[in-house]
Amino acid sequence: MLGPNAGATAVRWRSWMRVVGVFLLGGVVGCYSTERPSTPNARVVVRAAKADYEPSIMLENGVYRMWWCGDGNIYYAESTSLDSGWHRTGSGNPNCPASSQCEIALPPRGTAGSFDRDDVCDPSVIKVGATYYMYYGANNYSNVASSFYYSTNVGLATSSDGITWSRVSTATDPLLQTTPAIGCPMTADPVHDCAYGLGQPSVFYDLEGDGRYYMLFMQSALKACTIDAQCDGSTGSCDVAAGYCRKGGNPPRLFSVRASDAAFRTNTEVWAETHWQSYTPRVPAVNASWAISQECCSDWQYLDALKMIVRTGAGVSLQFMSYPGFVTIRGYDFNPPPPAASEVFTTEGPGIVRRPDGHALTGVTGVTAFDLVRSVCDNGTNSCPCPTPGCVCQGCGQWDLAHVGVDFAELPGTGPFISSIGNLLLLD
Repeated sequence: MLGPNAGATAVRWRSWMRVVGVFLLGGVVGCYSTERPSTPNARVVVRAAKADYEPSIMLENGVYRMWWCGDGNIYYAESTSLDSGWHRTGSGNPNCPASSQCEIALPPRGTAGSFDRDDVCDPSVIKVGATYYMYYGANNYSNVASSFYYSTNVGLATSSDGITWSRVSTATDPLLQTTPAIGCPMTADPVHDCAYGLGQPSVFYDLEGDGRYYMLFMQSALKACTIDAQCDGSTGSCDVAAGYCRKGGNPPRLFSVRASDAAFRTNTEVWAETHWQSYTPRVPAVNASWAISQECCSDWQYLDALKMIVRTGAGVSLQFMSYPGFVTIRGYDFNPPPPAASEVFTTEGPGIVRRPDGHALTGVTGVTAFDLVRSVCDNGTNSCPCPTPGCVCQGCGQWDLAHVGVDFAELPGTGPFISSIGNLLLLD
């Protein structure tokens, strides 16, 4: 078996129609993979009693640059290695993992009535020309009367260096806003009874030279109704006057929009199941059937060599999607050793390492690499209320960031991974 490291294991491709295993289709032999690092899920950012998650990672001029969500802020650190040495700007010491003084890139706005008053999170950072763009989810937990109360919306900030940021979105004009824009009912228990809203953006720039910005986002809006029978135990009774169930919302789904400008105000379109459809800027009213997937917390990139999209999927996986159509053709599940009894993994927000424009990195000859940073937590030490290993660690005292990666390499005589998987995709 080939690969840059010893201990390669056969790649496990998952087809929605069949499980292939090692490919022997039409004379094309499949690829082998090596997962990295040798100690999977080794922590790279650890802050005591803090929750760090939803990272966005860029490789620029040999330096990994990472922005992530933690205690209501968006943090930043950099390193020449994904596995160690993360530090503040201008410091050669890996002091970010060792202390609580990681660099805050973007704090909450703090302004009363603003959509991002109390919490900013879920960054997606790209660089186009000389400008960095940060797309982020945000919330207002304080102003009960605000239409933004307990309803996630998407904002935009820009920077010339990726460190000091200026907000483009004004206090009451988010880039994308939850539909309907009514916030959380003032009589509800917001922690349990309100829909998430619209957030967790992931953006890349330019698909085959079209100069557009493509965003993947998650929405879980209030459920529409006209009578109580259209609601259920999880969504409560129908507020006929408002036209929505009083409690909860629809399950999380992933949707996509695109635009000609970074602020998503020009030539805005939403993917409508089979085609792009125009929408009024800021409020992309979506239909459930337009969803690319029914899940949350996904990062994506464009893989130029195959003219397809790669995104992170539920758990820790890579989904290879055709374009146009956003159809998942194959997926790769990372296969780390079973976690210790005290350790569980969160499925929220694996980030995939990308080029500055959000495209996939160019692999070396014969090897194509994908690297993810995800959030992990320790069930035993930090009293995470997870009943079994593998569940989402909501409510943990501490979430750490960890690196996991995979190198795909060809079998002797088969040609590069890109060619092999490209041929296999055509056979489906």
